[in-house]
Amino acid sequence: MPASAKGIPESSPPRLSGFPIGRSGAGLSPRVRRRSPPLSPCVLLRLRRLVPDLLDERVDAPVGLEVLLELEEAGAGEVRAGARRAVDPRLPLPLEIDDEDEERDSDDENEAESRHQLDCEPGGGRLPRIERMSEPPTVPSPGVERPRRSVLYVPGSNAKALAKARTLPCDAVILDLEDSVAPEAKEPARRAVVEAVAAGGFAPRELLVRVNARGTPWHREDLAALARLPVDGIVLPKVETLEDVREAAGVLGASGATAAPALWLTIETPRGVLAADLLAGAHPSVAGLVAGTSDLTKELRARHVPGREPLLHALSAIVLAARAHSLAALDGVHLALEDEEGFAAACRQGRDLGFDGKTLIHPRTIEAANRAFAPDPSEVEAARRILAAWEAARAEDRGVVVHDGHLVEELHAREAERLVALAGAIASRTAGG
Repeated sequence: MPASAKGIPESSPPRLSGFPIGRSGAGLSPRVRRRSPPLSPCVLLRLRRLVPDLLDERVDAPVGLEVLLELEEAGAGEVRAGARRAVDPRLPLPLEIDDEDEERDSDDENEAESRHQLDCEPGGGRLPRIERMSEPPTVPSPGVERPRRSVLYVPGSNAKALAKARTLPCDAVILDLEDSVAPEAKEPARRAVVEAVAAGGFAPRELLVRVNARGTPWHREDLAALARLPVDGIVLPKVETLEDVREAAGVLGASGATAAPALWLTIETPRGVLAADLLAGAHPSVAGLVAGTSDLTKELRARHVPGREPLLHALSAIVLAARAHSLAALDGVHLALEDEEGFAAACRQGRDLGFDGKTLIHPRTIEAANRAFAPDPSEVEAARRILAAWEAARAEDRGVVVHDGHLVEELHAREAERLVALAGAIASRTAGG
């Protein structure tokens, strides 16, 4: 591209404290010349204020944030300590500013920020704004886990299925008011689910209810009807924005919920996948993420193929977001009921990816899911041996130990502890019916 097209004079390139920035990037390290992403407008405003020599007509070229860092390393005196925080230039976040600059710069920065604010509302066509965390989340030590190997959807409009769900060996049930219920049956199904929950009998199974999506005529009424009922959690479908989560929590609170029910977020659209981390931390009531693989496949215009290759990125993104916020993660349903081999393979894949269990659409798949997502007896025995070796090493003030030819550190001991606890919880669940 000609230099004039970049707004840079054909004469000698400008220099900042002896540090040239020109048409070919002369004076920059090869690292900067190779990969210099464009500055966001807010970062660019800050850089202009910090380095007055850098005039507007000289910054049209894609100079990355690394230039700012190298200016500091080169001793450019105009770059003050207030700009030293590294910011991803792709995100519309302002750099920290000095107290003396705050009042003077607020108008410019607010204007730039408003121009580049990302819209979180549905239909906005853009991704939710990514907010920087002040501290990384703390992952707690593993404790006694509630098994969620098999989580069965039960149509709220099917009285026979509601009754049978109390007798099935699944770890959890989701009484469904959404996809499995026809529009004309929505209100009768809600009444039936409310009566079934009030009648009880689902324990020791975890009891969840899936409501209709935000924006439908039934969403708020579903939430209000469930607010004071003894459910373990509420499943929100098609979650894409922070407001999807916060509005649901607000409706529950306004409807008289004494203790906020856990919220489970179904990630089943491209926007939901891309915002999964943000959504997972949207509200303290969020307890888990559910992969909505059928809707997601449709939205992606992908195909249902063995191995689920078109969905692997999305599935991993859901697990990553869940684990980053210490939440549970449930894999999506398998639609081919006669394909027992394919179902078993999907369960193994889901477990290998890190999911806690699988959502199901038919009782015949419960046993296979329970087997796939339970620790193998040999795994449990190996975990117990690892814990014994680790405890012996710790008694001798050692931080590592070689066990069965493998190095064992605290992270291995914690995972072994989790497996043993999960196996114990499954055994208790089985004994309790």
